Amino acid sequence: MNGMTRTETRTPATVTTDEHATLTWLLRSRAAEHPDRVYAEHKDADGTWHGLTLAQFSAHVDSAAKGLIAQGVAPGARVALQASTRWEWALLDFAIQAAGAITVPIYPTSSPAQIAGVHRDAQLALAVVE
Repeated sequence: MNGMTRTETRTPATVTTDEHATLTWLLRSRAAEHPDRVYAEHKDADGTWHGLTLAQFSAHVDSAAKGLIAQGVAPGARVALQASTRWEWALLDFAIQAAGAITVPIYPTSSPAQIAGVHRDAQLALAVVE
């Protein structure tokens, strides 16, 4: 390569994790440790802000995951999620993973042709849209 040499370097991990840990496992773990800790805040129609605790969020995730499973979403299935950035997006992303499925995010600004391409390529089982 023109007299250039490459040197490989490695940096040891500063944190170790259980190889079986998942994001939903982490959520449930944190909710068990700190159930009253606020996970997110959202504004209602009259402009009042409301906190959502880890325990509440985790319960919503479990409920939504059960709904996805009841709709026929199977482990390994691909579920499209097209919505603006909001706490419900995170809720559905976690719920899809809790159901054992795979989230396929689609930008809210995607064109119909782009969405059709994602649908075709990802072989979606379900699409959730805002």
